[in-house]
Amino acid sequence: MNEHVIVSRQDGQGEIELNASRQLSHFFNCYAQSYNAAYKRHGKLMEEPFKRKLVDNDRCFTSLVCYVHNNPQQHKFVNDFREWEFTSWHSILGDKKTFIAKEKVLDWFGSKQSFINAHLGNLELENIQHLLIE
Repeated sequence: MNEHVIVSRQDGQGEIELNASRQLSHFFNCYAQSYNAAYKRHGKLMEEPFKRKLVDNDRCFTSLVCYVHNNPQQHKFVNDFREWEFTSWHSILGDKKTFIAKEKVLDWFGSKQSFINAHLGNLELENIQHLLIE
């Protein structure tokens, strides 16, 4: 199964110039080091090269968020994607503070219930077929 990350960026108008490739590289490097330390392993964790696609359509973005959350179920790791431990689903719906922009995501969908309903409905994969890498 491929790992999926959706990153929203602004146009870098401020004190920090955005370099998405470098910042994602640092993020994945830190993640791999933490994972390796936690599970007492070494070596590469991620496949290379990383691939990224621009999402410039609202409908595609909505479908992509649902696709990412449903992915563990699609690959039969769990019977219900909500059982998957390693997902932002729980953080977005939970009350704990997190680095995930959950308010932004919930605002995008309109409400928590709309977010849940979108995920439980039919996945519109035809909207995002051109974005899928696997």
